[in-house]
Amino acid sequence: MRRRKRLVAAAVAGLVPVFSLVSAEPAAAYYQVVSTRDFTFRYQGQQLTCTVRGTTGVNPDDYYIEFGVTTEMVDDDPRCREAIAGVSTGLSWLHPGAEEIERESVRSFELGPSDHLTAYLQDVESAQVNHEFHFDCDNPEPASHCNFNFYLHVYPK
Repeated sequence: MRRRKRLVAAAVAGLVPVFSLVSAEPAAAYYQVVSTRDFTFRYQGQQLTCTVRGTTGVNPDDYYIEFGVTTEMVDDDPRCREAIAGVSTGLSWLHPGAEEIERESVRSFELGPSDHLTAYLQDVESAQVNHEFHFDCDNPEPASHCNFNFYLHVYPK
């Protein structure tokens, strides 16, 4: 009993390592995927090129994975700011072992130059982020001439 009291006192004093019952596997670290793109279209009779950016931050934890997704206009040209009608951010994901047809998703839309979406998910094998930009342009036929989108793929584990 006396030896046990000394061991406990030594552990409290920091002389003997204390073992924890927490898993030895550390959680993955935060990382970010960023893509900057240019989109060219006709606006007020002139060709206009605007720079846009999509950012996905992935923060795995022991219990969930936090996805922070931002879709934004980064061009300082005032014509680009005038021409942007809105942005949309989408996140879709697959759980381990799921088929592509079982993909789940969430979407957000914002009028103006930027949009942000945060999602907290569990058991995600892969995720796909859609950054979409809607512009007012001179020739909206077909409508795809005024919309620009790109995808980023992330693998949280």
